[in-house]
Amino acid sequence: MTEKLDYTRLKRIYSESEIVLEKPDDIERIIGQAKGAEAIKFGLSVKNKGYNIYVCGVPGCGKTSFAKHFAQQQAKNEPAPPDLAYIYNFKNPKEPVLLTLEAGKGRELKDDMEELIQVLSVEMPKAFSGDEYEAENARVMKKYQEMRDDAVKELTKAAKDEGFSLKFGNSGVYFLPIVDGKAISENEYDELGDEEKEEIAEESEDIQNMAADTMRLLRSIDKRAKEEAETLDYNIAMLTVGRFMSAVLEKYVDNEIITDYLLRVKEDIISNISDFTSQSDGGEDDQLGAMMPWMAKRPVDENYTKYRINLITDNSGAEHAPVIVNFNPTYTNLVGEIEYDTENGNFVTDFTKIKGGLIHKANGGYLILQVTDLLSSPFAWETLRRVLKTGEVTIEPLREYQIGGIAVTGMRPQPAKVNVKVVLIGTNYYMELLNEYDDEFSKLFKICAMFDYEMDGTSENMSAMASFIKKYANKHGAEIDMPAILEVFEYSQRLAQRQDKLTVLFGRIGDLLTEAQAYSNGKIDKSAVEKAIAQKNERVDLYQKKYLSMILDDEIMIATEGKRVGEINGLCVMETNGHAFGLPTKITASTYMGKAGVVNIEKEAEMSGNIHDKGVQVITGFLGETFALNYPLTLSCRICFEQSYNGVDGDSASSTELYAIISSLSGVPIDQRFAVTGSVNQKGVIQPIGGATEKIEGFFEICKQRGFKNNAVIIPKQNVRDLVLKDEVIEAVKDGKFSIYAIEHINEGIELLMGKKAGKKNEKGNFPRGSVNYLASKKLKDYHGKSEE
Repeated sequence: MTEKLDYTRLKRIYSESEIVLEKPDDIERIIGQAKGAEAIKFGLSVKNKGYNIYVCGVPGCGKTSFAKHFAQQQAKNEPAPPDLAYIYNFKNPKEPVLLTLEAGKGRELKDDMEELIQVLSVEMPKAFSGDEYEAENARVMKKYQEMRDDAVKELTKAAKDEGFSLKFGNSGVYFLPIVDGKAISENEYDELGDEEKEEIAEESEDIQNMAADTMRLLRSIDKRAKEEAETLDYNIAMLTVGRFMSAVLEKYVDNEIITDYLLRVKEDIISNISDFTSQSDGGEDDQLGAMMPWMAKRPVDENYTKYRINLITDNSGAEHAPVIVNFNPTYTNLVGEIEYDTENGNFVTDFTKIKGGLIHKANGGYLILQVTDLLSSPFAWETLRRVLKTGEVTIEPLREYQIGGIAVTGMRPQPAKVNVKVVLIGTNYYMELLNEYDDEFSKLFKICAMFDYEMDGTSENMSAMASFIKKYANKHGAEIDMPAILEVFEYSQRLAQRQDKLTVLFGRIGDLLTEAQAYSNGKIDKSAVEKAIAQKNERVDLYQKKYLSMILDDEIMIATEGKRVGEINGLCVMETNGHAFGLPTKITASTYMGKAGVVNIEKEAEMSGNIHDKGVQVITGFLGETFALNYPLTLSCRICFEQSYNGVDGDSASSTELYAIISSLSGVPIDQRFAVTGSVNQKGVIQPIGGATEKIEGFFEICKQRGFKNNAVIIPKQNVRDLVLKDEVIEAVKDGKFSIYAIEHINEGIELLMGKKAGKKNEKGNFPRGSVNYLASKKLKDYHGKSEE
C-alpha cells in the first residue's frame, strides 16, 4: 500500500477555465459561510426576548463585516426608533424625567424650547422695564404710599393733641413728651419730677394704643401693596409668557406629556419672575458676590437652563432602525454618564449634563460588539446582561466611581425602556467561557452563528472568491490579472492547508492584495503577488533561519544520510508571530533488559504534554499486542527528542518513536535520508497529523542546503490531500531529487526506513525469519528468558 507520490499530487493547480468572474454589488457578500449567514438572518428576524446572537469563529473570517451587513439589511425594513430626551423634574430636580417621543419630535421640541427661551430672555426683562409697567407700578406704589402717609399724619396729629411728638425708628414708634411747647429728650425726661412723669405716663397710654393700631394698619397696607404689585407682575408675566407659549402649546396639544410639561414650565416661569427680571447693578449684592462667589446671584441665562431639552438620542434624520458597531464598550460608553463641573471647589451638575450611551443610540435596532472588548472593560458585561434581562438602562455612576476621592451621587435620571438586539463577535473559547461561568448567557444569547475558517474549493466558490479579489483590488485603485488571481488562490489553499479547500480569512487575502499592490505599478500581476508572499514570510522568518543555520552548522545534530540504529529524523512544526515552519528533530530510542517499559524522557523531565504522553502509551499497547501475546512484555526502553529544550506535545511523532524503538530492538539501522511524521494507533495503523506541508518543506530545506542524497519524507496517506507545497519542492520531486511517500501502516514505514521486510505473523503467531519484526520479537524473547532466569 506504500505510495510514492507523483509531483502532480503535491498541490492543486488552478486554471482559468474553472473560474467565471461575477459582478457582485458588495465585496462583503457572503462567500463560503452559508450556515453562519443563515443563523444570523434567523436570529435577526426573531424579536422575542433572549434571541440575541453570538457570532463564533476564528479572527479574520469576516464575522463583524457579515453581521453588520445583515443587520443593515434587516434594519432597512424596520422603523426609526423614538427620540429620548431628559427634562427638568419640577417636583424633584434630582430625578430628571425621561421623554420618549416619535422620531424627529425630540429635535423639534428642543428647537422650539430653545427659541422660546431666546424670546423670553429678551421679552421678559423688556416687559418689566417698559413705560406702561413702570407707570402702573408707580401708581400702585403711590396709592399705598399715600395711604401710609395719611395713617402717619393722623397718628401724628392725635399724638400732638395729647402733648406728644412722634419719632419713627428701626424698632418702632417713639413718643417724646412736649413740655413748654418743646419736645424733650430722654435726659430731660429723667430730670422731671415723679409727679410729672406719672402724669405723662397716664397721658401716653391712649396714644400708645392708637400707635399700635396704626402700625397694624401700616403692615396691612404694605401687605396689600405687595399683593397688588405681585398681581401686576403676575398679569404682565402671564400676558408675556402666554403670548409666546401659546403657539408651542397649540403645536403639541395632542401630546399629553409634552403639554403637561409646557404648562409646568409656564407656571414655573411665572412663579419665579424675579429670576428673569433682576439685572446686575454693581450694588452691594454684587460686591458681596465678588468676595463670596457662592452667594452671588446666578446670571439670568442660567435661570433658563431648567427649561431646556436634553436630547440624548436624536433620530430626526433616521430612515430606519440603527445599526451600531463599537469597539470600545466601556461601562460609561454603554449606558452613558452624568458629567460634572467644578464650581467654587464643589462638583455640580444638572440634567442637561446627562449623556446617552451606546444602548440608547441602538434602541430599536442592533448593537454589534466584540466580546474581547466587552470582557476587558470592568462591569461592562454585567451591565449589558442586566439591560438585556430588564429591558431598562439606567444612567448612574458606578459606586466605585469617584471624583477626586469623593463619591459622586445625587442625580438619579429616570431609567429608559429599551429594545435592542445585541450581536457579540468572538471565538469559540469565549463562548465556552461565558457558558461555563455565566448561567444566564445561554438564556440571553440563544442564537449561535458558527463561522468556518475554510470552504470547499468548488467552481462556484472559486468564482465568487475571484470576483471578490478583483473587486477588492479595483476598490483600492488597482487592476489585477487572472494569473495573479490564480496565485492568490494558491495562497488561499495554503492557508486552508487542504487541496480541496479555500480559506475564508478574507482579511488576510485583503492584506496580501494590499501588499502586492505596493509592489506593482497599478496593475497587480503574478510576480507582484509572489513577491508580496515572499516578503511577508521574510519579515517573520528570523527564528526559522536561526534554526536552519544551527542545523547546517551541526549545533543541532540532524543526519540526512547514512544509517543508524535507534535514531530517526522526526518532524515538528513551530510557530512565531503567526508564521509556521517545519523542522527536523532527532529522536532516539535505547532498549535494554528490564521491566520499566517505555519511558518517555520528556515526561520524566516534565517537558512533555498530555497528548504526547498518550502517544507513548499507545506505543506500549502496540508493542504488547504485536510482540508479547504469549509472554509478558519484558522491556526497558527510553525514547528522547534530542536537543529539545522547549517541551514536546502532540502525537504526530508517535509512529516515528515506534520506528526508533523497533530499530533498537531489531538492530536494523534506519536510513537517515528519511524524515517521518505520523500518528499511530495500537493496531499499527498510521493516522493523519497537522502541518504536513510545513514539515516536508522544513526537511526539504535542510537537504537542499546540504545537497540532495535522494532524501524523502514519509507521511500518512490521509495527509496527501493536505499538501500545498512550494514550487521548488515540486520541481525537486519531478526531477527525482526528493521523494514523498504516503503509507497506511507501520510495517510500510519499517520497510522504507530499514530496507528489509517488516514481516507479518503467520497462523502460529510467528514472524518470518530474518524480518525486522522477527528480529525485534527475538530480542524481546531473550529479555524475557533472561529475566525468568
